[in-house]
Amino acid sequence: MLLQHLNLTLGKIFAILLRRPVRLLVVLSLLLNAPTPGHAAGNRMLLDLPMGYTLDRGLVELWGDARFANKTVDVFNVVEQTEDTFSAFRFGVNAGLFERLTLGGWLEEQQYDISPRLPDGAQVDRRRLGLRFNLRPETEELPAFTLGFDYLRNRTSDLTVILLPQTRARIRQAFGDETYQLSWLSSRRWSSWFAVHPLLSWASTTVLGESQHTWTVGTNLEFQVTENLVLAGGIRRLFITRHGGMELNIFGPNVRFRRINVPETDSNTVLEARVVYFLHPNVSLQLFGAFFANGLAGEVPHLNILAEQFSPGTLARFGYVGVGINYRFSFPGWK
Repeated sequence: MLLQHLNLTLGKIFAILLRRPVRLLVVLSLLLNAPTPGHAAGNRMLLDLPMGYTLDRGLVELWGDARFANKTVDVFNVVEQTEDTFSAFRFGVNAGLFERLTLGGWLEEQQYDISPRLPDGAQVDRRRLGLRFNLRPETEELPAFTLGFDYLRNRTSDLTVILLPQTRARIRQAFGDETYQLSWLSSRRWSSWFAVHPLLSWASTTVLGESQHTWTVGTNLEFQVTENLVLAGGIRRLFITRHGGMELNIFGPNVRFRRINVPETDSNTVLEARVVYFLHPNVSLQLFGAFFANGLAGEVPHLNILAEQFSPGTLARFGYVGVGINYRFSFPGWK
């Protein structure tokens, strides 16, 4: 009951913010009038990781990465057991709009080959836009606190699904989901070589015509090994609540729609690790990986539900490795 009440309350807050964006911007502009030093972590901050820091005004980050799961890089032994393969390419931008407000976003294209029931695989286009507002800078006594607001859209175009394996009856259409997420981010640098970044978030997702709510709690650890080498790792635990039945609108031979039953509750555990090497104070190369104990639950909601519906056991777990580059610079005249 408490979790349901919190989901309803946060849903109302989101509705108010979306209906009154002008008021939200006015409040933020008043809060941002006075610059507050010490809220960023200098050259060692990476905004593609959840952190309680924001970029200095006029500072811009450009970053991109590529991720893979195949037999060549199957470090998690996922492909060996499931035959699922995955590739993704992502490009992102973060910009310090004010001393305590950062705007960021990324575009991504993913390709899954995950099940005989999805013979052409699944190509997912992902879009994310987010704000990070630093509520309190880090001090000797207290960590940095930052509020995050994100919009995420996943869309799979022209997904081919074999409905009836016996007759090979199939459909081909688009599916997707939309998510609004509110995050509480914190960062504490305990020494020159060690920092902790805990997080708590709540997300509301519209998927297959119904709503899904996700609570996430986790932490990231950052180790400064040498002047140019940083190791980071983290864990996230996702708690998902949704309606027990969804109406999947599909169009195919003798099929108009079908009612699907999905669990009212679900969960996922995500482990992540990252090696960062700075070629220059403003340029870094990254090698990273992630493992999902329960497939795409909470990550790409519509594809996770469809895969489980048409091919149970598909994406029972999931993992990938990736490489990336990060470049930052100060925008002339912004400051």
